[in-house]
Amino acid sequence: MTHDSESIMSKKSIAFPLLALIGGFGCVVPLAGHASTLPAVPTFYSTTIQQPHYPNFWAVGETATLTSNSWKLLGTTYTDYELTVSAPASAIFDNNSAYYKVNDPTVQIHAYFDPYGHLISSYGGQLFFNTYSIYGQGNRGGTPVLPASSNPTAGTPPANSTSWSTVYSNTLDCPGSPCLLFGALLTSVGVDTTHNGTVQHDALGFGTALFSGWANRPWSYLPESLWLFLNNDGSAYSNTEITSNTAWDNFLAEIQSHSTSTPLTSFTISGEVTSIATVPLPGSVWFLGAAFGGLVLLRRQRQRRTPGVYA
Repeated sequence: MTHDSESIMSKKSIAFPLLALIGGFGCVVPLAGHASTLPAVPTFYSTTIQQPHYPNFWAVGETATLTSNSWKLLGTTYTDYELTVSAPASAIFDNNSAYYKVNDPTVQIHAYFDPYGHLISSYGGQLFFNTYSIYGQGNRGGTPVLPASSNPTAGTPPANSTSWSTVYSNTLDCPGSPCLLFGALLTSVGVDTTHNGTVQHDALGFGTALFSGWANRPWSYLPESLWLFLNNDGSAYSNTEITSNTAWDNFLAEIQSHSTSTPLTSFTISGEVTSIATVPLPGSVWFLGAAFGGLVLLRRQRQRRTPGVYA
């Protein structure tokens, strides 16, 4: 059994200076309205998993595979089921008012379950790392990993207070090539089975934590999430034309019920999977907001201490 060691995220400290918190809150409010050509974030319902929101990474045309692995420990046979999602047709970073195409994206999702649909981190004497990561390729003088905020693929650039520069590989923001745009550990699982028909169908959601990569900051006021759903228009960023797939539906039913009489069944679903991962604001945006907040506080402090100085 092989685990992707590159996807294991290092733990981030949740402590952060008060100044950064004050500056950052000015950046986390979603921008109002967006062009009709932009993707609309779907609504999913789960008692444990946060609905999708902005900003986020979409990836479309992915393949999902559920495989089983067995081993023995002290005479007892154990079986886990590994869900892998990879090989996207394309991916974008969606900031509500605009979206930005990821150059040459690689999406890696690994989630491990026991035979009855429980997400596991340890089982049968083994450790499991449930992970999500999205990479992009690019270089200076060529196509960047991600365009600057002022140069969206579609839509209107966000306000200057939420701006970032062009993202390249092998820089401070992305020290490796390919560039890790976002990574997280999957901490919990939930299922939405409220939709049927042609508008939306069943979806699988994960809670996320311990973020890393370009779109990362140590603390978030709103829980982040990763959602997977099927779309038979596999190359479009759309939450319509959701296909019904018996293997997928049975898998989600088992995740939801944890039935001991109906263990998980292996499957492969090619080119129909869409993932949408909500993420913290990019680190460059966060620190820009913190700096702005610091200037405001400093100005106010000086005004209080200097008689006769007014805004």
